[in-house]
Amino acid sequence: MRILKIFRTFGSFPGKFTIAHFLAKSILNKKELVTFMGKRNLRYTIPNTIEPVGKELLINGIYERKTIVLVEEILTGSSVFFDVGANIGSITLPVAKSTGADVHSFEPSRFTYQFLEKNVTQNCLTNVSLNNNAVHSVNGLDLQFYEAEEKYGNSSLSATYSQQPHYSVKTISLDAYCERLKIDKIKVLKIDVQGYEIEVLKGAQNLIKNKAIDTIIFEMESWAEEQAGYQIGASQEFLLKNGYELFTLEKMKLNKVLTTGSHMFLAKLK
Repeated sequence: MRILKIFRTFGSFPGKFTIAHFLAKSILNKKELVTFMGKRNLRYTIPNTIEPVGKELLINGIYERKTIVLVEEILTGSSVFFDVGANIGSITLPVAKSTGADVHSFEPSRFTYQFLEKNVTQNCLTNVSLNNNAVHSVNGLDLQFYEAEEKYGNSSLSATYSQQPHYSVKTISLDAYCERLKIDKIKVLKIDVQGYEIEVLKGAQNLIKNKAIDTIIFEMESWAEEQAGYQIGASQEFLLKNGYELFTLEKMKLNKVLTTGSHMFLAKLK
């Protein structure tokens, strides 16, 4: 573990992960639970070091740094941040700690939610509200959820693997959630739900209609949208039709819907 702490002091460079695997092969690719200190003095407990989320946290001390920095640029202490598809808290934790914003995190996986809850608790983050629900267009449904414990970033409402364990999860819509908690403004909404982004957005139609969500950061994976049964680019089309402009995380404006590959997008109200 000490070698990885030293390794985190270096920025990104070609071959960094390959070199890290060589230097820390006794730690990476292990099925055992690991607890460690990442950057910003945050303590993480992860199920294993096989899943890419855990690997990146161990090697870099932070996960999806560009997304985190972008969110932090926008939020203030009085802002509301929604993390839909929070996983083990890799974005929830640093954002909650650095901004002091009112953070609401949603993770439907029973397995992964245990680690999200533990990570929030052991870092004493009292500004985080946790929800073990699947965010969807319809509130209060019982849907089948397919668990992937080893590759815990691949759990989904669709089966990713054959003979995958599954169970029923309760859905929640963002419109219903915000109405119940009297939240009238979301400064940043981040969505990463394995192809079901369009369902999250449809469940926030009232918020979107009332221009109550300033910025949306969401993932598009063409294979995941297709597997979920939606037209590739559906979430992008929905946002364009509802008054948003689309950008890359580097803030380059998109002139057309992208339908191939894997991307993180920034959607801002016009």
